Amino acid sequence: MNENQPRRSIVTPLVLFGLTTTAAVILLITTLVVWLAEVTGSMIWATLIVGGFFAIVATIIYFASVRGVIRYIRDQMENISEMAQLIKAGYRWVTDKINSILCELLSGLLRKL
Repeated sequence: MNENQPRRSIVTPLVLFGLTTTAAVILLITTLVVWLAEVTGSMIWATLIVGGFFAIVATIIYFASVRGVIRYIRDQMENISEMAQLIKAGYRWVTDKINSILCELLSGLLRKL
């Protein structure tokens, strides 16, 4: 019981920090849209401008970092797939050999009977 207590005391503040940070970012973006709506005179244009800005930021982040990570994961998945096929082929080879040995032994025993 005492071993779980430190883990629980670390996780709870981290979750609360994440939730309050998310709420703060949402409120900041909402305030930015409302302020921009007052400046431009249109809520639609303000929303489009802020949304477009974040779409550009997301695209930059994707091309700067996430794209390489996705390529790495895809390469690793291909390696895992190749290894799985090799293991499957090896398993079939071993089972075929064991099957042929057992069949020879069984047929030899049946001939003796």
